[in-house]
Amino acid sequence: VFPERVSGVLRHFSAWADRQMLAALEGVDINDMRVRDRIKTAVTTRLEVLEPYKESVRASSVYWLSPFRKADAAKMVWSSADVIWNWAGDTATDYNHYSKRFLLSGVMTTTMVRWLNDMSEGHKETLAFLDRRIDNVLTFGRMAGSLLGGFGRKKAR
Repeated sequence: VFPERVSGVLRHFSAWADRQMLAALEGVDINDMRVRDRIKTAVTTRLEVLEPYKESVRASSVYWLSPFRKADAAKMVWSSADVIWNWAGDTATDYNHYSKRFLLSGVMTTTMVRWLNDMSEGHKETLAFLDRRIDNVLTFGRMAGSLLGGFGRKKAR
């Protein structure tokens, strides 16, 4: 069933988690939600889906740490970030498409590490960490936008 053995099983598990997340998000009305809240809702929902399998997620994380597997791990995280951005209504086709997924991949990876080590009730520490990471990304995005916007403007004489 899985010719790629463990890697194939873990990719299937990640895709399953994405599908379960989307099913859990099916009734969520995103129209009145800020983008940051859409992303937080999706990432939080994915963690909730994975909660019963937390020790399996921990073991799979160790598996993906091998230098020979990191590229495949990155593709898997990118795929999940793509699923989340598509659910959130992202329609970007320019460099923003890629930068959003790249930044969210980083947020998801670091949040997952925090979640795996979080023993607080209701994973409150993870949720606070996720909020801070999203704030960091938004600050970075505003700074990058200002810089890129400044390069495209002509100076007034």
